This record gives sequence, C-alpha cells and structure tokens, in this order.
Amino acid sequence: MMLALTACGAASEDAESEAAEYEGEAESDSSYGETGEVVAGETYDEYDERRDALDGEQGSYAGSGCTVDCSGHEAGYNWASDNGITDPDSCGGNSWSFVEGCRAYAEENADY
Repeated sequence: MMLALTACGAASEDAESEAAEYEGEAESDSSYGETGEVVAGETYDEYDERRDALDGEQGSYAGSGCTVDCSGHEAGYNWASDNGITDPDSCGGNSWSFVEGCRAYAEENADY
C-alpha cells in the first residue's frame, strides 16, 4: 500500500522536529473513536465532524482529512514507524490527528 500526502497546507519542513513536538503522545488506547472519549477537548465524533466540515480544504494524510495542517498525522505516522507499531489499537495520544497518523502506519503494517 502506498501512502499519499496531498495538499497539507503549512506542513512542516522538518518531520523530525514535528515528531519531537508530539513525542510522548502515543500510549496504549484500545478505545479509538469510542463515543465519549475526550482527546484535546473533544470526542472523536466532534473532531470528525469539525474536520469533515472543512471538506479537505486543509489537505489530507493517509486518507484522513487535516484540520489545520497535516503535521499531527505525520508525527503520529512517523512515531509509529520509529517504534514498530503494527497494532492500530496501540495508538493513542494528545490529538486525534496524531492517533489517526499512528493508526494509518499500523494498519499498513499490521501483522494480523
């Protein structure tokens, strides 16, 4: 499977610095998207609705829309890659975009 990064607006020039910004975000969380779970002040449903309202204006990363830029998705994806995450349920963090990026990597590399 090939990952496509498109129109991410103000995406970071240095992916390493973005990953460092989100360092420590990922932690085990098997309740991804569970109704009522709050990350960064909103449930996944609220985040999803807010992101979908942008209708791709901020770009997309691995099939998920971005809300501001794609740095959170990129950081989550890179973190999962650096840490060999192959179980999407092992992704967690302080932002839904980080979780989505982590899950994108894990799903691409799942060892089911």
